[in-house]
Amino acid sequence: ALPISNNTAGERLAEIAMRHRGTVLGRTQKAATENLRQLEAFMAEHRETIGWVRPRGGMTVFPWLLSGENSRSFCQAAAERGILLAPGDCFDEPSHFRLGFAAIGERFPAALDRLGELVKSWSGRAWRKRKRGLPEAALTRSVQWTTTDRTARRKVRVPPFCLSCDY
Repeated sequence: ALPISNNTAGERLAEIAMRHRGTVLGRTQKAATENLRQLEAFMAEHRETIGWVRPRGGMTVFPWLLSGENSRSFCQAAAERGILLAPGDCFDEPSHFRLGFAAIGERFPAALDRLGELVKSWSGRAWRKRKRGLPEAALTRSVQWTTTDRTARRKVRVPPFCLSCDY
C-alpha cells in the first residue's frame, strides 16, 4: 500500500484506529447522543436568549443570539469561563456561534452549567442597551481591523479572535 503521508507513526495509528473503528466511533457516538440530549434541555431552558436548530447529524451545532448582536463578545466571555466557542463572523453569520458536543466524560455537563451562567447574565443585554437609546454600533462589540494581503496587494477584513478561521 502507498502511504498518503510521510508520517509512518501517524499512518500506523490511523490503521489501528480504522481496524477498531466500531469501538472508537461507538464511544464517540454514545457520548454525542447523551450530550445532545443534555444540549436539547439546555437550549429549551435558554430559548429566550439563544435560538438553534437540532442537528440531524454531526457533532456540532450553530446556535444564534436572538438579540441579533454579534456573538464575538459572547464567545470571548465564554472563553474566559473555559468554554471554547467559534464566533459566527468566522462563517459570515455574526450572531451565530459554533458549539461542539462530542466531548467524552463529565466535562460537557460542567461546561453547559458554566455556559448557562453566562447566558443568564447575558440575557437581554443588547435589548437593555437599545432601550437606553445607544446607537446600533454600541450593540456589537466585534472589533475588526484591516491588513494588507501581500500577494494580492488588496485590503482584507480579518477577525481578531477566531478559533477556527484559517488565516
